[in-house]
Amino acid sequence: MKTHQTSRDQPVVVLANGYRFAPGQVVEQSQIQSRAMIWCRAGRGRVRVDSRWFELAPSGFLFLPWNRAMVYRADEHDPFHLGGLHWLGHHALNMPVRFGVAHTPESELTDLPGREDRPVGRWRHGVVAGDLSAAPAVYHLAEHIVTRYQQSLHDHGPPSHTRHEYSSSTADIDAAEMRLLGRLLVAQIARVLQNPAAMRQHHSPALDRLLVYIHEHLDQPLDLETLASQAHCSRATLLRMFRSELNVSPGRWLTQLRVRQAQVLLRSTAEPVHEIARRVGLPDAHYFSHVFRKTAGMTPSAYRRTALPL
Repeated sequence: MKTHQTSRDQPVVVLANGYRFAPGQVVEQSQIQSRAMIWCRAGRGRVRVDSRWFELAPSGFLFLPWNRAMVYRADEHDPFHLGGLHWLGHHALNMPVRFGVAHTPESELTDLPGREDRPVGRWRHGVVAGDLSAAPAVYHLAEHIVTRYQQSLHDHGPPSHTRHEYSSSTADIDAAEMRLLGRLLVAQIARVLQNPAAMRQHHSPALDRLLVYIHEHLDQPLDLETLASQAHCSRATLLRMFRSELNVSPGRWLTQLRVRQAQVLLRSTAEPVHEIARRVGLPDAHYFSHVFRKTAGMTPSAYRRTALPL
């Protein structure tokens, strides 16, 4: 299998979806032939990739290597809701794209001709873990790809499928669009890999405890004084902690989190915008709309119209 990345490589997104786990649910997959990105939209849980376990909570992400075995284990009380993208590093242009991913050696998509792996920048093997708070561009692109992929399925009717893999005809999904999005995704991931703040895999215990508190109290006012009090430190120390570990101010990080959580709710519920605003801690609907538009590039109502329920 080729592994040298060139300008002639033809990456393509072959699966993009979201999955809301049940409390304590465990999902096992024995051999997955794709590179992938998964990110935690809400909740928490653990993911084992081959023999290594990773904790996932909101804003956490994993870049996953080709031919991996995986186990997902959702939290018993606050199960995670994950987004996921699968792509092939190269797919022959003279062969039709068959969308879907092999999750077991017995899959009809295993070792399918025309599918090849490629490294992304210096990432060849292993798992890369990071924090989307320091990589908002790849987060927004990933969510857009999920929306476009699911929209295509919605427009053409659902393909035949088993629980975790799809076998759809090339007429179901626009291959040219998924090739373009694949190129954009690979380029964006290459940039993220060069960002030390995004690649930080472990925070200090003090910051970890504070981030858990923020997620659990997102619907409440959270000013610098409150956060510093919860972290048992001064405001100056709080600012230094966020800057050094997340490369962003506490206020900016909190705003990004609130908008991301609002996007999840807009996509996955029929709740009115003013209720979603309250749930993410921005109860003034006009201010919420202003912050959302400034961060996401459109109003909450416009975002909901472009998204599909997961």
